[in-house]
Amino acid sequence: MLRSGPGPAADGSFTGILKGVLIMNGYLTKAQIFAFERGATACREGKSREDNPYPRQADYFGLWEEGYQKERESQGK
Repeated sequence: MLRSGPGPAADGSFTGILKGVLIMNGYLTKAQIFAFERGATACREGKSREDNPYPRQADYFGLWEEGYQKERESQGK
């Protein structure tokens, strides 16, 4: 999970979080980054966790969830 990475960068992007994952894993694919950002966007748009488009068994399910959660935390929720 991405939880051990730092918070969002000062400009509001997720560069800081993703940089923490890069240190941990070595790299992220574009699809992994997309899933994470898609979760954060869903949170900003007021969607719920049930709106995760990935099936629970999919590799990207957790990345979407983590993006959603990190966005909630950055909003102070």
